[in-house]
Order: sequence, then C-alpha cells, then structure tokens
Amino acid sequence: MLLLPFLIVSSGVFSFLLISAYFFERDGGLQYLQKIKGYEDNRRWQAAWVFSLQKSKDPKIVDELINLLSKNKDEKIQMFAALALGKMQNKKASPFLIKALFSKKRELKICSILALGNLKEKRAQSCLINLSKERDEGIKKVSAWALEMIKR
Repeated sequence: MLLLPFLIVSSGVFSFLLISAYFFERDGGLQYLQKIKGYEDNRRWQAAWVFSLQKSKDPKIVDELINLLSKNKDEKIQMFAALALGKMQNKKASPFLIKALFSKKRELKICSILALGNLKEKRAQSCLINLSKERDEGIKKVSAWALEMIKR
C-alpha cells in the first residue's frame, strides 16, 4: 500500500536529480559559494543545493559554509550549508552544527542532525539524546539515526 507513493516520489526525485545533473554547469566549490552570495532567492537556493551535493576538502570552503550556517538569515541557505558541512567531514564545523540544533527552524535542525551524524560527532550525543525525546516524529527518527551513526 505504501509502495506506490514511495515509487512515485522516488521517480520524481530521480528525474529531478537527473535533469539537474544534465543542465547544471560544472562549477567548483568557490564558484558555487559566490553564486550563493550573489544570486537572489531561488537561484541562490539552487546553487546551495548543488553545492551541498559536492564533497570538498578546501578549508576556505569550510570557513565560508560555517559563515553561511551561522550568519545567513535565509533558512534554506543555512540548511544546505549544514548538509554540505556534514559531507565534508570537517570537525571544525561541529560547534556551529551543535548550536543549530537549538534553532526554532525545524528543517535546519534536521539538516544539522544529519550533518552531525555524518560527522560521527560524539560531542553532540547529549543534545541528540534530548532531541530523540521530542514530540516531532521526524526529529526523533533523524536523531536516532544520528546517534546510531555516532556509535559506529
């Protein structure tokens, strides 16, 4: 019964990713950061989303993403910055991601939880345990996943 909606959503996401991969130019990390800062509204979010799919080890990019996460007012930009920081596996971002766990913005909180799980950040365990007791089922589930990732 749940298989049909899952297949529909999965095919939509796959189509979107395929089309995005075909039509997006292949800019590097610093170029995407410039687009995130320079574009308005949807184009910024698009650049941030594509950037979050990349895996970079450039320390300049980590610093810029931390700045976007902690100082940008746009929630979507903050979300994609958190996801990108989790993929980059740089522990320098951990204090900023932990601080984002206390945000009132649900989606930012979820992205930060995912990032901390990817980082396997042990310093976030107590916060994640508290979040796993929240009423919000999505936050509970993502927190439980992150705690499991940290244990591995």
